[in-house]
Amino acid sequence: MPANTITVSLPQLAKMIDHSLLHPTMTDADIIAGLKIAKEHNVATACVKPYITPLALKELAGSDVLVCPVIGFPHGNSTTEIKVAEATAAAKAGGKEIDMVVNVGKALGGDWDYVNEEIRQINDAVTANDAILKVIFENDYLQPEHIVRLCEICTQIGVAFVKTSTGYGFVKQQDGSYNYRGATVKDLKLMREVSGEKVQIKAAGGVRTLDDLLHVMSLGVTRIGATATVAILEEAERRGIGKQPVECPAMFVSGRDIQWGLAKTWDEELAKIGALRPSTIDGVEVLAQSYQFIQGIAPWHLFDPDILKIRSEELLQEARKQAAEGLDKYLKDCCFNDGPEGFFSLD
Repeated sequence: MPANTITVSLPQLAKMIDHSLLHPTMTDADIIAGLKIAKEHNVATACVKPYITPLALKELAGSDVLVCPVIGFPHGNSTTEIKVAEATAAAKAGGKEIDMVVNVGKALGGDWDYVNEEIRQINDAVTANDAILKVIFENDYLQPEHIVRLCEICTQIGVAFVKTSTGYGFVKQQDGSYNYRGATVKDLKLMREVSGEKVQIKAAGGVRTLDDLLHVMSLGVTRIGATATVAILEEAERRGIGKQPVECPAMFVSGRDIQWGLAKTWDEELAKIGALRPSTIDGVEVLAQSYQFIQGIAPWHLFDPDILKIRSEELLQEARKQAAEGLDKYLKDCCFNDGPEGFFSLD
């Protein structure tokens, strides 16, 4: 099977999804509506605020959709004792998967004994009550060395999942605005590489389209957190993904191209990209063989902000400028093409 395709069915895609119902403004009525969506589409879990667990169990009765309460969410700043108590209560209330946020400050400060002991205690409490633990890192705040160490700790303890983000870890910029990356290709690759084989990877924050989901699956991700569940699964059906497994591209053009007005429909986008098959486009040498790789295609929000899509002369000039400062190597290291040649080189 070509490296850029994946074989999957609609039920398999649905069971990749933790349907997220965590926004602070959600009312009980909003959450109930979301639980009905989770049940209708038979996803893996409904990821909920702890207080709603009993109601979630009631709404999901008759399905195999599990309830996934969050602990220490979203900042991870509660004491270990509180997190253990919260996790124990959530599991005893019927939560079968527990998503817990690490103490990010302790990780950044290098207090790994504290981090290790906290994760161990919570994992013990959760598994003692017939549930599993997912440990949320909040990668936006971390450097690669922190991510590596957290993966090592989670592997040693034997947690079920490591997870990129809460979806709410916004980083304040110098101008006062807030930025958020969530699940990046670079981080997902790193987490899969350094985590043990029995530890699964959950991508959260930025997985908003079917293409995103197929892409992260190709990187070894086995679960995502998503609010766009309906859109993802309806798009899968439109593309002919049904009950029987079919082969489809794992990396594709982004729905953001349509949102930004670069194309009106998928057919138009495919025709536009398909017309650009030559190996060199405006000075950009495309090294991948498939036209689907042209111009850094994959969804923009799965890349670090530095990675550019070459959509105009202005962007091309900026890319060339940054290439002189080492972006070319950065692109080759971070883009999802695992081949030694990377995506493309810039003149």
